[in-house]
Amino acid sequence: MATAIAPVQDGQLTEKIHDDLAIRDRAPAEHIVDTAHLSPAHIERAQRIHGIRLLGPALADNSRQAKAASGFEQSGFTIDWVNEQAICPRGVMSASWTKLNISGHTYVQSRVAEADCRPCPDRARCTSSATRSRSVAVLPRPLREIQLRNRLDQQTEQWQRRYATGAGIDPQQSHGIEARVCCESE
Repeated sequence: MATAIAPVQDGQLTEKIHDDLAIRDRAPAEHIVDTAHLSPAHIERAQRIHGIRLLGPALADNSRQAKAASGFEQSGFTIDWVNEQAICPRGVMSASWTKLNISGHTYVQSRVAEADCRPCPDRARCTSSATRSRSVAVLPRPLREIQLRNRLDQQTEQWQRRYATGAGIDPQQSHGIEARVCCESE
């Protein structure tokens, strides 16, 4: 069973739960989790290391534009991985592409040049900054693709039916039940 002190977030235990189950040859083919246990990195690792399909709702875009349902949210930008540029919804290409570390996670940040951003007629729909140009920070390509695929999949009826089968079971509780069953049957 995975236990931790209160400040430890649920998602920090996802890998340990999978590793512990795999050691006992109890790793499931599919593990249904809530958003707290899910990230694109968790999905990628669970599949690569243990062959587990991690199923759960991806975090929504929490940008100001997405929350307001107006303006140019992050998904409106096209990411050109080959040329390392982001292209805004009006077709303007970014001027910079840098790696960024946020809370231990690597992102790619791309920023539109101020000379292109300032005169844009849609500037207010794109950024609230009076002085800086718009930037977008996205996960590295493999994780970004997982994130986008998961967000699309969860809109389907098939995904919603599969996820509903695990509704109400917290992964830590499920893991604890598995651990008790394992120990009782041995």
